[in-house]
Amino acid sequence: MIDTEALAHAIETAGGPRVGGGWKEVGGGCIHTAGRLGDEHGPAVFVKINSGNHLAGFEAEADALTALAACGRVRVPGVAASGRLDDGRAFLALEWIPMTPRTEAADRALGTALASQHDAPPPEELGGRGYGWPRDNFIGATPQPNPFTESWAEFFRQQRLRPQLELLARRDEGRATIGWPIARLYQASDIILRDHQPQPSLLHGDLWGGNAAAAEPDAEPVLFDPATYLGDAETDIAFSRMFGGFSPVFYRAYHGQLPPAPGAELRARLYNLYHLLNHANLFGGHYLSEARSAVARLVGLAGC
Repeated sequence: MIDTEALAHAIETAGGPRVGGGWKEVGGGCIHTAGRLGDEHGPAVFVKINSGNHLAGFEAEADALTALAACGRVRVPGVAASGRLDDGRAFLALEWIPMTPRTEAADRALGTALASQHDAPPPEELGGRGYGWPRDNFIGATPQPNPFTESWAEFFRQQRLRPQLELLARRDEGRATIGWPIARLYQASDIILRDHQPQPSLLHGDLWGGNAAAAEPDAEPVLFDPATYLGDAETDIAFSRMFGGFSPVFYRAYHGQLPPAPGAELRARLYNLYHLLNHANLFGGHYLSEARSAVARLVGLAGC
């Protein structure tokens, strides 16, 4: 049950707008309770609610959305407030944006805007610090460490592959990764990323089709649910292809501004291993066998 008066008071107390009216639950993914708080035709906010231990994730999401909004290339929901309800649950209140599925025109605009975001210099206060982010955040429900690192190869090995593999190694009483060539995978990752030191780009970080839509009434593209950090722009594009959901015009528009660099296809296999490992950690099942196969392929492709 949602106590709308208590929720409205908590949002206002946390610095958000004064919003009255009812609560209408809407799709918000498989993790949180999510809904629209507000009058039918008046001011409204989109709110995610979960147990108190999700507050850090909500704060990290708010931080990422603020950074993406400041970049100004791709529209994201504005942050209204985050905090705790009287019962201890955590919440994140965002700008309410009526959304519809993306059209080809929206995908074209999104491709152009995302390329502009990736091509922009890092935020001034973060320039020169390398790859990472001022705070750790989450990829789905999994912690995502982001200590700044000068070498992209080192960052990806140490802060993307290693934490996922160590988490996976604890599954099924330590049996999940028995026999995996993990040491050779780290070697393969370094070989594939050898001499690849891309500009640190402001990433969405979780760019699959379910995190993109079009705003009514003009079909302006909108991105949401980010896992932002400064990294290789190719990681966003690689993951966008993993589950589909983006039309060919999106890629034509994007690569019209940022053409693929040599070796991008092999790097995409490596980058998507991160997300495959995360899905194996979150859901197990066929993702675990797919991750094992992907590791073996990468080791072979790198000649390890």
